Amino acid sequence: MQEVPGSLRSSSAFPFVGRSSELDTLRTLLPRAEGEGRRVVLIAGEAGSGKSRLVREFAVEAAAGGARVLYGACDAAVRSPYRPFIEGLDQLVRTTDAGELGGALGSAGGELTRLLPELGGVVGDLQPPVQADPDTERHRLHLAVADVLARVSRARPVLLVLEDGHWADGPSLLLLRHLARAAGHARLLLLATFRDTEAELPQALAETLADLRRADDVVRLRLGGLSEADVAEFVRRAGAGAIGTGGGELAGAISALTGGNAFLVCELWRALVETGAVEVVERTGSGIQLNAMLHSND
Repeated sequence: MQEVPGSLRSSSAFPFVGRSSELDTLRTLLPRAEGEGRRVVLIAGEAGSGKSRLVREFAVEAAAGGARVLYGACDAAVRSPYRPFIEGLDQLVRTTDAGELGGALGSAGGELTRLLPELGGVVGDLQPPVQADPDTERHRLHLAVADVLARVSRARPVLLVLEDGHWADGPSLLLLRHLARAAGHARLLLLATFRDTEAELPQALAETLADLRRADDVVRLRLGGLSEADVAEFVRRAGAGAIGTGGGELAGAISALTGGNAFLVCELWRALVETGAVEVVERTGSGIQLNAMLHSND
């Protein structure tokens, strides 16, 4: 089994529910067979809709199936150029044998030192990147990133996760667009997440998304709220057994109060358990029962 980056290893104490269709879609899109090309998936949703949890569940499964998983995240406070790609490529360098890495870099290694200055110390001497006008240098860097991902993917498929695209810097968005257009021969699933509420959708990202949507092989998944049935399943599984007295009413109340927002569902459940409004109690002869004590505000 291939390891997943540390950011994707964290496990949740809460059950994963309501995203089976999206998970099946991602399984289908990962290019496992030789000859399959690059796919791009854009996962959108409001804050707390469960984008990160879906990505974690899929990434762990993909790694277990032999895929190489790379991960980078954008940051609201530090929007340094190419940050998510630097994180992902750094993981590639640190987890790949020097000989294999040198073969994957080919003639592109020198250009990649623009992002990874220490690369030469890992694989040996590299030609310095070509000095030219900014547009030419950027294009050569884009080609180098696409080439190394394509070469690495020959051995096994690559899942490259770019999280929190709503905070992406301009250079990262340009590289994302390039990979979506030019990396068609790579056995790569490029998966980007972003918040799509109007207040959190910067103009640069909106323009990038509009451009990407013109490509037939770019898939967009939007995560809405969990359904009431999903919340009921969450309550049943979080209670570790059958829903007992008040369980159905509780699930409906949680669904109504949170609008099915996955983060709020988890946080409300946590608060109910911690305050004793919900108890999980053992019942003789029939496993675990959930007793929901719904209190009025009187």
